[in-house]
Amino acid sequence: MDDATLHAVEHRLTRLERANRRWKVAVALAVGALGGVVALGAAEPDLIPDELRVKRLVIVDQNNKPRAVLGPSSYGSSGLRLYDERHYVVSYNGDLYRAFHSDVAGMPLLSVQNLNDRERKYVVLEWKLSEDGKRLTIRAVRTEAVPETTRDLARTIAENRENPKLFGEAAVYTR
Repeated sequence: MDDATLHAVEHRLTRLERANRRWKVAVALAVGALGGVVALGAAEPDLIPDELRVKRLVIVDQNNKPRAVLGPSSYGSSGLRLYDERHYVVSYNGDLYRAFHSDVAGMPLLSVQNLNDRERKYVVLEWKLSEDGKRLTIRAVRTEAVPETTRDLARTIAENRENPKLFGEAAVYTR
């Protein structure tokens, strides 16, 4: 065997050994987790608390980034919020809403859908956050400018971008 072939074999062997170690760790973790689940399932009823009290529960991903929050927000409203980079589920006044960023033609837009509504229609909002992050201004796209029957919402909004009647009155929310 020449040096290049030997080096390639050594490199491949190193990669395989590393992959094998990862698999061993993954299997050990899975077995441990399964053992934990079995142990929890076998726990005596007296060992299971009747109630868990926390002021706020935050579930984070592997990078410690919040992905779900249960409890009051920093501005006082309560609810469950699940989110990733662009999607949110929010409980507000007893209703569940799905919201996601839907920026069009350089305009920061948010599409919001009431999940409790049978028709599950969307409202599209333009939003702007003040530089200090304490004031949120939103304006809804008006159905007079973009009818509900529009098939290509993004194109219609982009075409009406300069229309002064595209958005309704501004609503301002302050922390």
